[in-house]
Parts: sequence; structure tokens; C-alpha cells
Amino acid sequence: MLALLLVAPLAALTPRSLVGQAVVASRGWQEATTGSELETYLRILQLAGESPLYPWAVRGFSPQEVDRLAPRDTLHPWAASLPAPAAEPHRGLHLAVLRPELQFIYNTGFPWAHTDGVVWVGRRLTTALQGGIQARFGPLSLTLDPTLFWARNASFQLLANGQQGQGRFATGLDPNNIDLPQRFGDAPYARLDPGQSTLSLDLFGVVVGVSTADQVWGPALSQALVLGNAGPGFLHIFAGSSKPVDLWIGHLHGRVEIGQLQQSAYSPMPADSGKRLMAGFVATFVPRWTPGLELGVTRFYHRLWPAGGFALADFKIPFQGLFFGSAKISEKYDPSNPNYTPENQIASFFARWAFPSSGLEVYGEFARDDRNRDFQDLISEPDQQSAFSLGLTKLLHRSAANYTVLRAEYVNARVTYIADLRIQPLLYQHTTILQGHTNRGIVLGSPLAALGGVGSVIGVDFYRPDGRWTVEFTRDTHQQPLQADSVQGGNFDVPNALRVERVLFRHGWDFTAAATAVYELNRNFAGDAFNLRLDVGARIPLGRDDAAR
Repeated sequence: MLALLLVAPLAALTPRSLVGQAVVASRGWQEATTGSELETYLRILQLAGESPLYPWAVRGFSPQEVDRLAPRDTLHPWAASLPAPAAEPHRGLHLAVLRPELQFIYNTGFPWAHTDGVVWVGRRLTTALQGGIQARFGPLSLTLDPTLFWARNASFQLLANGQQGQGRFATGLDPNNIDLPQRFGDAPYARLDPGQSTLSLDLFGVVVGVSTADQVWGPALSQALVLGNAGPGFLHIFAGSSKPVDLWIGHLHGRVEIGQLQQSAYSPMPADSGKRLMAGFVATFVPRWTPGLELGVTRFYHRLWPAGGFALADFKIPFQGLFFGSAKISEKYDPSNPNYTPENQIASFFARWAFPSSGLEVYGEFARDDRNRDFQDLISEPDQQSAFSLGLTKLLHRSAANYTVLRAEYVNARVTYIADLRIQPLLYQHTTILQGHTNRGIVLGSPLAALGGVGSVIGVDFYRPDGRWTVEFTRDTHQQPLQADSVQGGNFDVPNALRVERVLFRHGWDFTAAATAVYELNRNFAGDAFNLRLDVGARIPLGRDDAAR
């Protein structure tokens, strides 16, 4: 197992005098990575009043943040399975195992994804293995959590896109303007990825580090508009606050980063232009007089990879002005301009308000792609190439042993009627950065919003001492345009998915089983189709403490 291979050498080589605590190989809060089971549970604990109010728009959380958020008491459903974090900061070297997780996923008819992160799930069997360690020494922390997956990637009916050879696997809606393949070739697809791995230094309220882990910017649970965990993370360097900074009028929390994005083999850009530089920031503000309310902004830039690589000055890119002006537009679109720097940006503002006394949170986000020419352009057409999302979570029932949670999200990225007057590409697309808002062929933001989609998710989660039951319904709609840059569309492709999932805790094991029935109306704008996705997985215990539970 990956975790055993990583832990054994460290445990053998570590002097006993440096080890502040025995190696932890059981279920623990160190497994609260972005989008994980435990991170989602922490958010529910906040609504139940068992975890402190804290901004939720800058994720993933550092190990120190997780320590502050994890509950100290036993008045929640999973208290018997989760040890409370240490009351005092860790002294010496602390090692914890991220228990190996083995997954088997099977799609009967066509690929169907469900925020699978780095794992691309094709038709037929997909197998994934993830696991690693977390090492902490004072303010320094290292998480090594790689993922290995193999997808059978069996054939299925593609939406014809007019291309031949490898190009036929590209998206069927707009293959020349986004790197979003329908299928990753005609052979099995496998990858070993560093996954949720991070090295960071958290000191004096500031954290800096390097990471390949997933991130979520903004308040959404599953459909973040700018940066979410539906696809693979990317290599990035970051700096920011490790806890909200007290400004008296409120608390400010944020992160700025630069990184490298890659394309798939089915991108419209040539291989020698496949790498891109990203630069961006996310910031959230909690007013002093409204606890539970957070207001925030994000900004995410794409540029071609610089010939000399990135530089520290690139951290300034996302802090440019809001408007282009004629000179900047020429630099962006005219290759004959000596300052030609093709780029694209996506930005958003958002709000989340949590009411633990009512067990309720509501949130929303509005995103725009590309900058405006001037202020008049902004106020006259604010919805140009835009999307918005709305969501809520409600704790319907809470007791020491049971939580029942209702959650819902709605996303709308459809082309507006501005397209009848001016060019309006779909969200996540651009005319100079042709990979669009993607990394390795998977969208960086909301899967439901990709390619101008409209979608909704509604689910009910039942948390019990032995795990969780979930029932969830998802509906998505994509439109087939009759002509470029027009809202006068033709057919609609409408997938409807019903998922039932069970997470079961037994003697240190976390078993997962799920069945998702997908009935897609007018699939590929040609006819109805059915797919059944089956998930089976387990987190594997490594310690004797687990076996006793």
C-alpha cells in the first residue's frame, strides 16, 4: 500500500527523541483534505454549533486550521470514531497515516463523473488507490497523499465534432475553444499523481508553501464557479493568512498563488504551448457586527507559460486594474504588438451567511470571464459571459447521535441575450488561451456550468454513529447552438441522476457503496440513454487501535 511504503522508512529512520507522539494510523482529522468526507462533516458541525464559526471560502485547510475547527466534545454523531485533536500544539515530530483508500467505479453506458478530483472515470471499470502520511514538526507540515488510478476507458458513442484522428475525442460542442475531451483516447488511461500533497510553513499567522492539492475558492459545496475540486489539482506556490486577520471592523482571510496548468492530448493548442501560468487570489471578509457572514472575491488569470519560467513578480498579476482600455486590448489580441501577452481571467464575488442557532447557511456566487473595456462596458452589460450560483444547507434534525441535513445548489451559466448584439463565448472559454478554464482536460470550476450549462443538485444526508446515508438528485442541461454566438439554440441534452450512497464505519474500516442511475434525455442531441454508475471503496485500517473499534 502507498501509505505503508511511505511510513515505514520514516518510522525506521526517525530518532525516538524527536518523535512527540506515536505514529497515528487510525481515522483522524488529518484526513480532512479538500472535498473529503471529514471536511464536509466539519462544515456540518459548524452549523450544529460544535465547530467554531470560520470562513469557508479559502480551502484546503492547513493542519493547524483543522486543529482549530475540530470539535473537542463528544456531542456529535461521529464522536466515537474521531479522536479530538491535541489541546496543545504538537511538540517534536508528529507522524500520522492517511489511511489507504481503494476505490472501484463502474459505468455501464457512458462516463459519469461525481467530483472525482484527479481520478478520471470512464466507461467500464476504473480503479483508484490513494494514501500517504502527514508529518508535522512545529510550524512545518508535510502531507504526501498521492493517487494512482487506472481506467478501462471502454468505447461509447461520441458526439461528432467534425474532427478526425485524436481530435475526434475532443468535446463535441466547441472543440476549437476548450480542452474538455469526451474520452481520453481509445486505450486504457492511467496516471500516478501527487494528489493531495502539500509542504507548508505556518508561522506568526502567515502560511507559505508549495502544493499539488485540490482547492475550493468560494462558498459552494460542489459547484464552485472559479476553482473547485471536480478535477485534478495543479502545482502551485502560495502565501496567505493561516487564520483570519483581526482588523477591528472585521476579519480578513485570503491566499495568493501562482502555478502551472497543463493540457490534455486532445487540446486545440499545440503541445509546445500546452503549459500555462496561473496567478490568482481569493479573499474573504467577515464583518465584526455580523458573525457568520463572509463576503469575498476571487480572481484567476491564465497566461502562456513564460519562456524563462515563473518569477515572484507574477504574484502581482491578479492585482491588475479592472479595465483594459484600447492599449491593453491590443497587447492581448494583436500578435504584432511588441508587448503581446495573451491572457484570460475569470473573477467572482460571493457571500455566505451561516446561522448555527438555526442550523442554516445560505450562499451565492457571481462570476465573470474576461475584463471589461471600461466602466461603461461593465455597468451596461454586467451579465456578459457570466454565471451565478445559489445554495443552502439546512440541518433538519440534530442530536448527539443523529444529524439530518438538506442541501441544494443551483448553477446557471447559459449564454444571455447579449449574444444577439456582440460576441459572447461560453463561460470558461477564450479566444487566445484555447485550453479554456481547464487543467489536463477537466474543468477547474463547476462541471454543471461548463459549456454554458444550467444545473441543480439537491440531497439529503443522514449522519449516524456508524456512518452516513445520502440520497441525491442532479439535473443538468446543455444547449446545442444553431449558430455561433447566438442564444437561439436547438436541442437540449438533459442528464438526470439519482444517487444513493452509504458510508459505513466498522473496526477502523470506512466502507463506501453508491449507486447512481443516470437517465439522459436526448444524449448527444440524438436520443435518450441510460447509465448505471456503481462505486465500492474502503479506507483500510493500519493500527491496532482501529481494529478494536
